Amino acid sequence: MMLKNKAALIFCCCCLFVFTSCTNEHSVLWDDAEQLYLNKEYENSIKVLHSITIKFPNTEYAAQAKYLLADIYLNEYNEYNIAIDYFTEVINDFPMHELAKKSLFTLGYIYGNYLDAYTDAFNSYTLFINKYPNDPLVSSAQYEVENLKPFLDTIEKLKNN
Repeated sequence: MMLKNKAALIFCCCCLFVFTSCTNEHSVLWDDAEQLYLNKEYENSIKVLHSITIKFPNTEYAAQAKYLLADIYLNEYNEYNIAIDYFTEVINDFPMHELAKKSLFTLGYIYGNYLDAYTDAFNSYTLFINKYPNDPLVSSAQYEVENLKPFLDTIEKLKNN
């Protein structure tokens, strides 16, 4: 009986060690990625962020890593399509996360202001308004939708001619 208790205790300690190690690794990798980003070492930050998304795909850290990857590609490299892919991953993989909301709004912004993809911008902003009606950014999304309407009307007229 005593041997079973010792074995159970050892097993519990090992599980706790493994759990603590994983938690620490999440944190260490995230801290490294953030520091590299702040030091403008974007390529190295991207590598660490990728490793977070691979090692810990369903964690808070993965959501943050994908969002920061999108942000880097958007703001540091002007790689809009890559940024769109990462923002879309945040939305699809973490639909209840606060970063999914920010990602959806940012998609509208990228489509409307960088890619002149007015229909995609309209759809993103409209989805944002419908999905998050009480969010403080709704007024900004509504403003963007109103500004898109002349472009959409022109597109519609061109399609009908």
